[in-house]
Amino acid sequence: METHGGCLSLSPATNIIPRAGRAKLNPSSLYEAVIDLSSQGLYTANCINMAAGILLDDLGLPDYFFETITNDALKHILASIAKSIEVRGDKVVLNSWVADIDFDLPHGSRGRRVRIATKETRDRMETLLDSQLAGHRREYYYNPESEYYTYIFRPETVADYDPGDFKDSRFLFGRDNDYGDTPRLTRGRYEKFLGQASESVTPMIEVFSLSDVGEIRIMFNSDFEKPQLQALRILFADHGLVITRAYWEPYHTRTGVASSICSLYVKGELSRKAENALVNDLRAYLSLAVNRKITRLYVEGELNFREMLFAGNAVDFVHMFIFKERGNMTDKEIMDNLASADYREAYSSRLHEANRFTYVYRTITDTVCSHPDLISFLYGLFDAKFNPAGRCDLGADEADKKRREFSRMLSIRFMDFPLRHDIFAFMFKFISATLKTNFYKPEKRSFSFRMDNSVLDPLIFKQFVFGIFFVNGHYACG
Repeated sequence: METHGGCLSLSPATNIIPRAGRAKLNPSSLYEAVIDLSSQGLYTANCINMAAGILLDDLGLPDYFFETITNDALKHILASIAKSIEVRGDKVVLNSWVADIDFDLPHGSRGRRVRIATKETRDRMETLLDSQLAGHRREYYYNPESEYYTYIFRPETVADYDPGDFKDSRFLFGRDNDYGDTPRLTRGRYEKFLGQASESVTPMIEVFSLSDVGEIRIMFNSDFEKPQLQALRILFADHGLVITRAYWEPYHTRTGVASSICSLYVKGELSRKAENALVNDLRAYLSLAVNRKITRLYVEGELNFREMLFAGNAVDFVHMFIFKERGNMTDKEIMDNLASADYREAYSSRLHEANRFTYVYRTITDTVCSHPDLISFLYGLFDAKFNPAGRCDLGADEADKKRREFSRMLSIRFMDFPLRHDIFAFMFKFISATLKTNFYKPEKRSFSFRMDNSVLDPLIFKQFVFGIFFVNGHYACG
């Protein structure tokens, strides 16, 4: 059995033991596993050897995995892989149904859970794991040659312990006295980064070149409600980079939010310019209140990165400010005929509540997600007006021309859907009413926009307002 292009070709498995030694797997443990499994009559020795070849060569697993794995765990994972291999031509590969195989390693391997996916099953696997990974110590490995994806995670979370258990170390790995998979040097690096990140005003991102192994490590604080691996993978691909491995180390927070320090690894080198561009985009993503449906448009290629950032902010803007503009003359007449100031105040509150119940967040998000081309159109105007890298030449006349063009588009598309028409018509104010923004500023911890008072319902806010500041960040919106 030999390796060619990330797949195993059929040949006598005479070199499997030396390969085990190079991968830091005890050769005698592998030999014992092959003999024990083949003696059970379920698999031939050659079949187990082929499974071992995939385990050693094609999954991209680190040395510590093989150094710390127990004999029982090794036999379990070899048998699981053996169930999932097939021969294609002269190649031995994993079947797509490998995603359905139970690779959970026994307690002797510290309860590690393993999942493997192919290119065809990756998205389904990550969707399945989405609700299971937040708050867990987890690892991700990708081999570009074989296109296999391996996910390793442990069952315990920070919430399983009392706050007093983290007095020596805030990290979950501090509860593990075995330094085999997380050495002291690695622990020290995470402790140092957490200390610095806690003092940083903007999201801290550290880029470090590992020239000895030809890799680059990117570290940052990750406290997303759900894993963002799919979006991060696309973000790095936009910069010509492939994430080959990643680690999330959870730590204790006073708020109880599931937070981790994340380390992503990519192959190759980065110029200073390319590094700055990557860090700026990553910081913008860390500063965003992530909308899962909007992010899905980016992952699926319906929106580019900046269009996704714009869409997330635009949805939150509409939800915050939208009011009914069509057919509101009746409301104005009622308001004008109310003699008492208390009655007018009560009616204003009722109108405001009615707007909130009519334009709910889910409806706004679903409307936007169903029409990404309209978001692209609006972002083009926003970019022309505010991007400092351009001419910033969207004048009042041009903006009014584009508004009329956009209005015609909405009238045709949403002829029978007035609520959707209202949502996109009001979203145009995100461009026309915005006076200043830090959208394109690299150093930020949230997105902010200074707006004029045209975003306020005149029936509710009757006094003149000199300026409105809309701030939308990862932690809050207001």
